[in-house]
Amino acid sequence: MTTAILLLAVSLAIAASAAHKSDRISRQLKNDPRVLQLLYSDYETERTNSWRRAKQIPVAEIKVGGCHRPCRLGAPPRICHYKFTLENYVTMGEACGDCPRNRTDCFEPNCVTADGYEKSVLTVNRMIPGPTIDVCRGDIVVVDVHNMMHDRATSIHWHGVIMKETPHSDGVAELTQCAIPPGVTFRYVFKAFLGGTHFWHSHEGLQKMDGIEGKLVVRVPPEEDVNLAEYDLDLREHTLIITDWIHDLTDARLPGVGHRLIASSQHRPDNFLLNGLGRYVDPVTGISNETPLWVANVFVGQRHKFRLINGGCTVCPTKLTIEGHRMRILAADLHPVVPVTVDTLLILPGERYDIVLIGPPNVSAGDVFWIHVTVDDPCNSLPGPPQQVGILNYVSSFSSFSSNDAREPSTVIPRRGFEAPNGITFNSLDGKCNAGSRQLCASYLQFNLPQIGPPAPSFTATFPGEIFRLVAAFGFHFPKKEDFHRPDTFEKFFYPGIAVQSVINNYSMVMPPSPPLSQFDDLSPNMFCPNPIPGVLDKPNEFKECFNLVRVPLNALVEILIHSEGQPVPMSHPFHLHGYDFQVLRQGTFNSSSPTAIRNLRDSFYTGILQSTPDSSVPSLRDTIAIPSLGYAVIRFRAFNPGFWLMHCHFAFHLATGMSIVFQVGEPSDMVPAPPGFPRCGDYLPSLI
Repeated sequence: MTTAILLLAVSLAIAASAAHKSDRISRQLKNDPRVLQLLYSDYETERTNSWRRAKQIPVAEIKVGGCHRPCRLGAPPRICHYKFTLENYVTMGEACGDCPRNRTDCFEPNCVTADGYEKSVLTVNRMIPGPTIDVCRGDIVVVDVHNMMHDRATSIHWHGVIMKETPHSDGVAELTQCAIPPGVTFRYVFKAFLGGTHFWHSHEGLQKMDGIEGKLVVRVPPEEDVNLAEYDLDLREHTLIITDWIHDLTDARLPGVGHRLIASSQHRPDNFLLNGLGRYVDPVTGISNETPLWVANVFVGQRHKFRLINGGCTVCPTKLTIEGHRMRILAADLHPVVPVTVDTLLILPGERYDIVLIGPPNVSAGDVFWIHVTVDDPCNSLPGPPQQVGILNYVSSFSSFSSNDAREPSTVIPRRGFEAPNGITFNSLDGKCNAGSRQLCASYLQFNLPQIGPPAPSFTATFPGEIFRLVAAFGFHFPKKEDFHRPDTFEKFFYPGIAVQSVINNYSMVMPPSPPLSQFDDLSPNMFCPNPIPGVLDKPNEFKECFNLVRVPLNALVEILIHSEGQPVPMSHPFHLHGYDFQVLRQGTFNSSSPTAIRNLRDSFYTGILQSTPDSSVPSLRDTIAIPSLGYAVIRFRAFNPGFWLMHCHFAFHLATGMSIVFQVGEPSDMVPAPPGFPRCGDYLPSLI
């Protein structure tokens, strides 16, 4: 164990969820000489202002490059050390040889095929997607990120990890850390506290869209899996990350080239990738380049669990169907739900679902079926909507399982604009989830409470005035042409036909030059948005570019009404909250262009009437939620985790142009101090005199 890893683990990593659990493990492994001094922290709402006392938590070993293994109840955790190298790269480059004419060349080390369209990309370890992190709950994850990109700084966010006691590893540049400059290595350290399907991605600019993302799976012991009886196998090969793909470096689409490209389509993907693989079919000629497709091999007679991740970034919802199969949803984001069976699954960027396939009767080895991914509104009505396919291949032996050579189904590849089969659609975009509907909204999922594992924070108010309510109304601001002629005006925007700035409560986010988590005293008061609790006042805020921060009392029960306001194009927006899981209380639609309807919705929310009858008797826990087109959602969480936590739309162009808000939970004195030697950054303006 190196001194550097030991010191940083001591200063950042957190331990088991309760003292009795820690003591139990210690008793079981008291003869193991390999121990690590870790700072102990309870998963509770109380917290002292100082560090917790150090406790001896047994650690089995440090594993460089991976910790994938069966997870056992009471087994010692491991330190799982990964090394990420980020660089500018290219698809179909020298490493790919004669691919796709020579299929073997397509699988050579460092060959990135994507969809066969040659383009500049950004990669981690010359892979798209990047390396998979696959660990057990309780493991300590250490990732050294070395930035070899020659022209851009970066940061990595660990999507779904709550970062309890490790907020400096959340990976939001200018909020929880300084961006990592070219040539610099930054070490992230965090505990895999919650089991489930996570993922990681760049949180700087549009880098995620060009390849900097990957899978992060935290497995749990069988005793902690409440839906264990629903499936037979949970194999790492069946974690699927779906990526929307653009044939330019994405920087070329921000703010956009409205004269060269069709304005309405330049922020729509050209294609999709399934685990980094796919084919590009020219929409004019219909000619395919025949690069490899993703093949999911499954055993006949076994129920396979699949982990689905939408790693996309554009406004196009991903519609997933599997030929001849239904899907049984076992978990949403990280947490188990009471299983429901659907035929079509709509997944928005940032969302994850664990499913089990329900296949046709009498399936045999060698049977193959199309896995089909396409788009839904607002992208389905445009010419040549993007789509991608993979192959579900039934096998009878492990020797066949490892092969990527499966014959293609004899059935016709689903066409562009393919209509999903009749049946139940999950995650309906219009929020119509009435009884008897063939659509199922996420808010109707029921949390399936595990019998053991980390306790959940309380979501019930215990005294009057404990509930902290606020509105997050998202929408757009449209600069006037004359705004572009005014000197010293540098407002960020994107261009889907007209100049657009993204806002929450009419504020467009501008991050500070120094991260408030570690350099709060360096922030200028002039950069904060004026209203400390945006959305409470009936009078709309005046548009402003500023640091959109709301102060939330530590341990408060927080309820947020997230709703659309004056959208020019109907679309669902996926909102992600860092640092927390939240209950989804309500989803629905309303007349978002009517001031009266907006006022009535807010009044109902502030009085508690709207959320008094949740859509589900046991609301599910999420970290990402789709706000229905021209609609709203009400979420609730307990603010037990002090820090600066971002909530934002997961559409990359919307985030880049200001659709985000920061919750400061607690005072700086409540927060974990920065580790020794933590990087500092900010403006440099020495006196002229």
